[in-house]
Amino acid sequence: MYSGTFQKGKGSDVVLAWAKALPQYKFFFLHSPQSGLNKNHPDNVSFLGEHTHEEVEYIIKAADVLLLPNTKDSLEYSLYTSPLKMFEYMGSGVPIVASHIGSIREVLTPENSYVFDPDDTMSGVRHIQTICDYPGDAHQKALQALDDVRG
Repeated sequence: MYSGTFQKGKGSDVVLAWAKALPQYKFFFLHSPQSGLNKNHPDNVSFLGEHTHEEVEYIIKAADVLLLPNTKDSLEYSLYTSPLKMFEYMGSGVPIVASHIGSIREVLTPENSYVFDPDDTMSGVRHIQTICDYPGDAHQKALQALDDVRG
């Protein structure tokens, strides 16, 4: 599940690449597609449209993996952002795959999530596969993220 927007640096293009590399899994975008994107995405990608904050909370908790693939394409997103969705993800109890950049790396670690180098975005594919292959380990990391966000 990806709940970000289609802005440069947010990583929606990374998620589409992951979906193409992992056709056996379903990828959900928690918003509507931008014009043109709905024609050019892999078959295993679905767009859930817009939802209220309360609905988003339940949708996120229903996911198997939550994705936070910010890239280095935008200085603002790679260095200075502290995404609220990161904290929402941590509070969900669902495993997180996130890029190891900027302020994200100050909060998400290999102990509480699956972090990848944005210069090797396809390592996210390996993390998604690991989460699916070893759900017990993934659950432990998700519980650690939940504990960390509760502080």
